[in-house]
Amino acid sequence: MKQKHLGRIILFGTVVLTCLLVLQVYWFKKAFDVSEKQFDHTVQVALKKVADSVSSDSEIKKLSSNFFFVATESELDDRDLDNLLKKEFLLRSLNIDYELGVYNADDDTLVYGNYVEATKRPLPQTHVIEPIDLEHEKNFAVYFPGKKSYLAAQMHIWIFSTFILLMMMGFFAYAIYTLLRERRFSALKNDFINNMTHEFNTPVTNVKIAGEILKNKLDA
Repeated sequence: MKQKHLGRIILFGTVVLTCLLVLQVYWFKKAFDVSEKQFDHTVQVALKKVADSVSSDSEIKKLSSNFFFVATESELDDRDLDNLLKKEFLLRSLNIDYELGVYNADDDTLVYGNYVEATKRPLPQTHVIEPIDLEHEKNFAVYFPGKKSYLAAQMHIWIFSTFILLMMMGFFAYAIYTLLRERRFSALKNDFINNMTHEFNTPVTNVKIAGEILKNKLDA
């Protein structure tokens, strides 16, 4: 295989695999965005359901990717609120850890905080801020610390296809490396044979010339 032809094959294969990787990353991101929108919608529906059960005039705000604030400005029983959230998330198959915070509506003081694991295992009391006063109007917020990991874990087929593509790229790189190494060894072998042939031909040629000179002297 000529060097120029091999170079074209390597270039073509590299371009194709690079394009496939770019497309995979693009569609993975699109699928992740869709999954995130579905997650946000499900969370907001669950939060709205909880908020409507404690207040007739509630507002839900998404303050960041994984932080949702619910303005109820009503009296909240912190533990009942915790149980309502667990129930609504369970009904919608949101098996994800979250942090719940309850705040006084007048000064945004945190009066109750709890980290809730999806497995519902009991946590030490040090993780809970006990309720201070039930008479103040309150709002609450929910934070999902592992949201991105949770969403990525739901995209099994995309992770699998990305892994297969990376394996293909690794195999292609290894094949090209092996081919180039074999070509280098082949070139070294040919150079060695040519050098040895030249070294053997030189003394044979000298002997042949010397023999002809001696023959010519004897004939004379």
